[in-house]
Amino acid sequence: MQFRKFEIDAMVDGVCTKILANAKYVEAQFKNLQEYADIEKALSDLAEAKEADKKAGEKVERLRKLLTADIESFNDQYGNEVFKLAYNTSYGSYSDKLTFETSVNGYHSARYTIASELAVALLPRDARDNSMQIVSDLADKFIVDLN
Repeated sequence: MQFRKFEIDAMVDGVCTKILANAKYVEAQFKNLQEYADIEKALSDLAEAKEADKKAGEKVERLRKLLTADIESFNDQYGNEVFKLAYNTSYGSYSDKLTFETSVNGYHSARYTIASELAVALLPRDARDNSMQIVSDLADKFIVDLN
């Protein structure tokens, strides 16, 4: 005798239903095992460690923000376009360190300021005399008056 596909599927469904009818009983038996209790304890320990890690991470972030504010204040008081104190951090390691960055490159850096001042200094005297008026006239073109 040969079974058709839908008949085999029906028999498989019957077997699966009979197996799953005991699921709650089997779960209860598993939960009574010492090994299960040990695994539940490990899960609880993991949750506690995650919470401690979260709190430590929050403290690290709070201290990092304070440090960044202190460095910005230091640079405002003592630094300039070339010499700045910097905080280099590596997440996940303990190689955080303070460094002094010295650079004349980049937008609005010392190189930009030097080039601007040098360009003005090298202008002919009559052009320099008019330069402040020229700058003022150009700036006036961009004034927004809401009245």
